[in-house]
Amino acid sequence: MGNIDSIEIEVTRNEIVNVGSNFEYTLYALLKSGDRRKIKDDDIVSIQDGMFSDAGKHRALVAKPLPNFKDSIFPITIEIAIGEYQFTGNDSVQLNFKGPIKVDWSQKNGADGTQPRASAATLFGRDGMEGRSGGDGENGASGRNVTSYLWIEDDELRMMLTCDRCDENYYFRSISKDSVWVNLTGGDGGNGGQGGTGGNGKPGKLGKPPGNGADGGIGGNGGDGGDGGSMVLFIHPTAAHLDESITLLNSAGIPGNSGEGGDAGAGGEPFKNQKEGTAGNPGISGKKGKSGKNGPALTISKVAFDPEAINDQE
Repeated sequence: MGNIDSIEIEVTRNEIVNVGSNFEYTLYALLKSGDRRKIKDDDIVSIQDGMFSDAGKHRALVAKPLPNFKDSIFPITIEIAIGEYQFTGNDSVQLNFKGPIKVDWSQKNGADGTQPRASAATLFGRDGMEGRSGGDGENGASGRNVTSYLWIEDDELRMMLTCDRCDENYYFRSISKDSVWVNLTGGDGGNGGQGGTGGNGKPGKLGKPPGNGADGGIGGNGGDGGDGGSMVLFIHPTAAHLDESITLLNSAGIPGNSGEGGDAGAGGEPFKNQKEGTAGNPGISGKKGKSGKNGPALTISKVAFDPEAINDQE
């Protein structure tokens, strides 16, 4: 397998290959010897960034919207890694536009807050150092606010979509012509990090009493959930029958949980007849984040717009 010349990807028959869907494939390595070998081990295969992403178990996801209504064949870059051997090959996949139109623009969850390392004793003193505060969870991103146009052309359902944070328009096609599914949910807030453990007091020794343990650190605050997005949809009379077949998911993200306070530091061990050092207090937990706001209901307007004007925006 170390003398690969190129790779070929073969999509399993009858799979739905459209934006937002994932499909099963078989991968072949064409060797410099002329042999063609099926690659069965999914662990050595990874799909690089592009139109497609890795969905695991010999499956790939059509991860990005269409850049226009013209193209149906898109490149796919696959890396094969076996130990120190690596090969990157290119092939292409043709979309068949089966299945519903799917727009998955759900937003990312906020990252969890960091948990600091435990504190120690002070360098010159006997007592432990107070635990460090846990990191705050990040806020979840809010859903996008989109405007879209839906119509039937050349016996297929088409949609053009733009949004308030888009640098360009995005395009979707479906020969099924039966439904549209759009996900504009807000991201969840990240959880607050646990406060750091307070430092332990130093043990007593001759002429020096044991140190006191320090208080645990304050827990991090949870991040806020993102707001759900919104969608205004203009439906052309050619697709007016689909007004009850549009699914919009635009709920708010849930808040992140508060981080717990850090554990208290222990008092130092006594030496002979000394009194044991006093333990610290557990840290105070942080605050839970706030929920985002659900997005508004879908707004639909039936308008006889000119699809050619939409096509001219490509």
